[in-house]
Amino acid sequence: MVKLRYIIALLAVASTTGIASAQWRVVIDPYCISQVAGNTASQKAIEDQHNKREFGIRNTIKKLNRQLE
Repeated sequence: MVKLRYIIALLAVASTTGIASAQWRVVIDPYCISQVAGNTASQKAIEDQHNKREFGIRNTIKKLNRQLE
């Protein structure tokens, strides 16, 4: 009974392998790659600016806490 389950599972996987492999295709689009690169650079610049601002706020809070002590 257990061997029958394994055989049925193996047949199911083997029968769908040909269909699944036909669905995978690598497409390289230079316009898409440049757009993604531009978006990534833009997001990086925004995050760097945000981190810089947050670092300044944290330093200000630390200075205020020192003065209150």
